[in-house]
Amino acid sequence: EAAEEDPEVVGLGVGDHGVEVLSEGGAASLAKAIGGTGRRYMVKEVGDVVGRGAGGWARDRCHMREEGVKALPDRNDLSSSSMSYLKVCAPSLRGTQRYDSFFSCQDQTDLDPVCVSSNGRHPPALPAPTLPDIRGIGRNPASGARSSNNFKRDNRRREGMSETRKRARTGNEEEACAPAAKNPQSPESTCVAAAVAKIAELQAELEALKESHSVVVNELNGKVDALQTKNESLTSALQWAYAVEEIPPQHWLGRGYSEEYADAMENLLDGVKQSIKDLRMGTVFNSELDENAVKIMFDLLDEDEEDNRILADHDESLMPYWKELASALNHWSDYHANGKYLGVLICFIELPKAVLDILRPAFERSRIKTLCLSNSRLSGDMAEFTRKVLQTNHLVTEVGFADIRFSREDVKAVCGAIKSRNAGNQFIKGLGMAKCFENGIDTQTLKTILASITTSRTGNVVLKLSHNGMSSREAAIIGEFLNSNSCLSELDSAYNQLNDADAAVLSNALSVNTRLEKISVKNNRMTENGRLAFLRAVFDISSLSSCAASNHTCRVHGLERDISVVNRYESFSLNKWSKIFSMLALSSEDSFINTSLLRGVPAQLVPLILDRCNDVGCIDNTQALTNIYLELTNTTRSQKHDVWDSLGETKSLNCIYNLVRSWAVPSIFV
Repeated sequence: EAAEEDPEVVGLGVGDHGVEVLSEGGAASLAKAIGGTGRRYMVKEVGDVVGRGAGGWARDRCHMREEGVKALPDRNDLSSSSMSYLKVCAPSLRGTQRYDSFFSCQDQTDLDPVCVSSNGRHPPALPAPTLPDIRGIGRNPASGARSSNNFKRDNRRREGMSETRKRARTGNEEEACAPAAKNPQSPESTCVAAAVAKIAELQAELEALKESHSVVVNELNGKVDALQTKNESLTSALQWAYAVEEIPPQHWLGRGYSEEYADAMENLLDGVKQSIKDLRMGTVFNSELDENAVKIMFDLLDEDEEDNRILADHDESLMPYWKELASALNHWSDYHANGKYLGVLICFIELPKAVLDILRPAFERSRIKTLCLSNSRLSGDMAEFTRKVLQTNHLVTEVGFADIRFSREDVKAVCGAIKSRNAGNQFIKGLGMAKCFENGIDTQTLKTILASITTSRTGNVVLKLSHNGMSSREAAIIGEFLNSNSCLSELDSAYNQLNDADAAVLSNALSVNTRLEKISVKNNRMTENGRLAFLRAVFDISSLSSCAASNHTCRVHGLERDISVVNRYESFSLNKWSKIFSMLALSSEDSFINTSLLRGVPAQLVPLILDRCNDVGCIDNTQALTNIYLELTNTTRSQKHDVWDSLGETKSLNCIYNLVRSWAVPSIFV
């Protein structure tokens, strides 16, 4: 009874699945309860007294470990209430010597029947750690009697327990609630609590499943909606393809056009419908351009002027085609792009503002990378159209115009959009303005164009300015621009009016510029002198040092006698050493290495030269480079030159052999 009244003891032995852990103070209280009014008895750990909790099952009722029984005081020192409490805890030790000597036969038969399992046997005792004998704790070493102070504390504690029970019986809930909260729960309440916890767990799991199910359903609904939209778009396209009213040849003939014009228009409309179909089906690809591209082109040559094309005039009957093309561009971008980009080329067709207003929304949101418009009238509308597209669609990185007459204000509008894009790190990598100025490009307009592309920091900008009547004034501006080693990687200055003096200006800039990779000077007024100026800039054979200082990045295209074989490799180093070894091999009379050219080379560089011999075997098509060298030295080709060109990959071994054979070994280490 004393143990049951103590608020720190009542929870002992009760639990769903195991022992209820008591604090150190609870263990001390249990010791007092068991000690009764006799001698004080201390318990080191709760496990010394109670093994397992009740758990709601008879076979799991409280069992006392053997060490707990060993730790018990003498039988005569315990009160009757403490003795009764131990009878409940001890059945697991029935038959042990300590147990039998502690309890009499009558005591053993009076044990609480709930401690016996359903099969009539007592459950086995739980294993317990070996603990020291603590039976002497709390006793007087001299007399063995309990001290008076301990006796008084025990009386006060029992009186406090009785008072607590009295308050609980009289209904004083406020004072009794605190200890009552720690009373052991019944097996039924424990099962209920477990059931409630399990229900809460299952409810949480159900809610999680509902949430995940909702996410999956929403994703599937989104896919269904996308497929329905795609299906509706395809259905609409097919309906349009079958329902569109064909424009008969009489429509054009009745407006005074020729039969050739009517046939060309029929081909144009067939091409538009095919492009729309390819965009809808995701099969758009232009083998000529080797990329995903839509090319809408009116193809009719002018019989009076060779290489001149006739422009297709706008007609209201073409509006449905432009509308469907714009819709198809959006459809491809939404359903077939898969991270890819598209090129759009519209050539030799008049594009008035009404058509541009239809195309612009599609161009602003589609995955267009390259936009080329040529031979269209109304340049002012075209410039404004381009400005809006560049500002809105940052995927567009290349834009080109051909045969569209731009004013200075139009150029400012386009170049302003390019500068704005570059300032926001959305770089424009290509700009083309071919044949875009009525009386040729003026210097101020050229400076505006060059200033706009120099704001790009990508280092791979292409500028095309062919057919613009550029002459010496513009050549000086371009030369100054190249001297700044700008980000320009390709310059197309073909079909202008540049002469030999302009070639000298541009070639001198190449001695400084290391970024320009290609320059085209086709169909200008340059002669052989202009060609030699470019050739010496990229392959100076006056000495090995001059050769090493030549331009090794830029290829010059378009000259009557081609020199683009020089610097034909993407590797700066490979271009450089191919020229150096050509000089060493072709300038020698009796071997493939002219060591006389190496006399001024420091000995420390000899290992580098030997190492670079390996690069010679990687050089192909050396016959063209040999011809360039022979031209520059005014030398006639001989059998030795033919043998050198035929060595192929064995050139490396031949170079190393001749270097070692002809070089004085002691001089290497001087």
